[in-house]
Amino acid sequence: MLGRLYDVERFNDRVFEPADLGQVVGVVDRTVGCPSRNGESGETPIGTEFRSVPGIDPGVGLAAEVDGRVRFFRSLNPPMELDIDQLLALDDVVEIGLNSGHDGSTRWATIDDPEQISAIVAAARSAPVVESSFSDMSRRALQTVFFEIVRSDGLRTRTTYTLDRWLLSDRRVQQSGWSARELTGSAAAIIDAALDAAPPATPRDGLELVGTSGIAPVLSVTACRPDRPQLVAAPEERLVIGGPRSSDISFALISGPNIEAYSVQGDVGEGIPLPDATGPVLIELVSMNLGTSFCSVIDLAGTP
Repeated sequence: MLGRLYDVERFNDRVFEPADLGQVVGVVDRTVGCPSRNGESGETPIGTEFRSVPGIDPGVGLAAEVDGRVRFFRSLNPPMELDIDQLLALDDVVEIGLNSGHDGSTRWATIDDPEQISAIVAAARSAPVVESSFSDMSRRALQTVFFEIVRSDGLRTRTTYTLDRWLLSDRRVQQSGWSARELTGSAAAIIDAALDAAPPATPRDGLELVGTSGIAPVLSVTACRPDRPQLVAAPEERLVIGGPRSSDISFALISGPNIEAYSVQGDVGEGIPLPDATGPVLIELVSMNLGTSFCSVIDLAGTP
């Protein structure tokens, strides 16, 4: 539509009624496997009317009634003058959620103070665009904080920005694509304070990592935060998987900002060797039998 590609925002809540939408900007006249030109869609039936959304530039997003509900469609190639910044279209932000996952179901903390929201939005809009390396882009979602922008009418826009938890010093904000923005000053302090105030995660029963300096509880994969380690250990120390369900672990993945990621498979029952490094290390325990994963963050400090 409008010479642009749009993709359905799969996690937005139903916040609009058909009567609340603006004028019709296009109608689907053909369904195809991959949208290629105006009026063609791979997900909406022929005859579907796409309408403008109050407060959002049509080049950024449209809405359509599909299967009895209004769905929001996000532009994959918004106008350059909007600086591919969805916050420019969301002037009425009332809440910012900080999530570990992109679907908004793993919220760590919420920022709802109007002055704090204004400071973060202003910082995001005015921050310079900087290059993002491939290593930044390819990091696991577990190491990322996702912004969830909530408007007063309830529209939730997720995955607009992500904050890389390994880059706490400059508080870099990752956008979709190959560019990033930096939040500094008061915005960084607000985000830090919100994350610090979040309650600690509940350990998963039946699993733990045992080292010479103590025991690290094991959490759900969405609960691990590199800034909240479960245990301080020494480089090259070996952690043993304990608990009644330890035999269910198939292998372990070890990663961190200062190491090359590696896995422990066949001998995982004999322990997990930590790298010769310092700083936070993420240990993900994968259970093929249970079909799930668990994690702990270990802070490597001192000498072996």
